[in-house]
Amino acid sequence: MEPIAKKPSAPASLTDRLNNGETVLCAEGYLFAFERQGYLTAGSYVPEVVLEYPDLVRQSHIDFVRAGSDVVEAFTYYAHREKMRLIGREGELEEINRSAL
Repeated sequence: MEPIAKKPSAPASLTDRLNNGETVLCAEGYLFAFERQGYLTAGSYVPEVVLEYPDLVRQSHIDFVRAGSDVVEAFTYYAHREKMRLIGREGELEEINRSAL
């Protein structure tokens, strides 16, 4: 008779990990990375990079996780209705927020 394999347990939640005093790494630095690579200039309209280069943003998330990040933030810097209205892209706000992570 073969032993019954144990089902792997689910990883601890972020809240549990923080409550247990664990160190949790959070990825950040999209703006600086994209600026260094020439995809944007820091300023009021940086969320456009999410619409214009969605694969770049997606790959950056993957790279941060591979580098050891436990948490990945959505790149929604300045992506709010008023800023998007100024550049005539307010209708794309939901798309930016969905594409940013």
